[in-house]
Amino acid sequence: MEQVVKAAPDGYTLYLANNATTLVTPGDLSAAGPDPRRSFIPVTKLANIPVVIAVSPALGVSTLAELIERARREPDRLAFASSGVGSTSHLAASVLFRRAAVRLLHVPYPGTAFAVKDVLSGEVPIVFTYPATVAGQIRSGHLRALAMTSANRTPAFADVPTVAESGYPGFDITTWFGVLVHAGTSPEIVRRLHHELVQVMALADVRDRLLGIGMQPVGNTPGEFAAELEADYRHGALLTPDSRKPND
Repeated sequence: MEQVVKAAPDGYTLYLANNATTLVTPGDLSAAGPDPRRSFIPVTKLANIPVVIAVSPALGVSTLAELIERARREPDRLAFASSGVGSTSHLAASVLFRRAAVRLLHVPYPGTAFAVKDVLSGEVPIVFTYPATVAGQIRSGHLRALAMTSANRTPAFADVPTVAESGYPGFDITTWFGVLVHAGTSPEIVRRLHHELVQVMALADVRDRLLGIGMQPVGNTPGEFAAELEADYRHGALLTPDSRKPND
């Protein structure tokens, strides 16, 4: 973010942003750095990505309901992995477990690869992560997908229900990737970038590739993206340390 702010506002330095690092984490942790609402202009959201709740088959649960019931019987004993405190996967887990009124032990990792490795080895039985990182393990049966955190099912994993379908109506927490530019970038450059990026997102092979790894292509307008950024920032700002308990 700082590198983009320091760069010339000429459209040649773009920021590939996501909600966790750009909006949720600053709002949650009061992190110092550029204010995303004032330092950047949104160009377009490229894609939404749900979080998948996956477990080791050795855990012996086949549905989200079974996992919640197990957690209810064993408070503070089951551990779940995420890609770090303040990540979208951590947020999704915290909101779900709060709604379900259960307590699990959060094991934050410095990235999804480390988290998945320990779940596969049996070190941690549950992981909240992105579909692309565990697609092969799910299809091979080494991990069992219980639910997706998006509002609708993911085409690449059409047999995996959503959290909303699994007893938590209205549940919808996803991450996204989008393009932002320096706040001083001219409207003409923003329009050109938006036009070109949306053209790329409309290519059949690009859409097929994204859908195949569990991503949902978007390509919205700068105004639509700006409204979503503001909503996400308000959501992140509400995540005070107290509100993140009991699964922080």
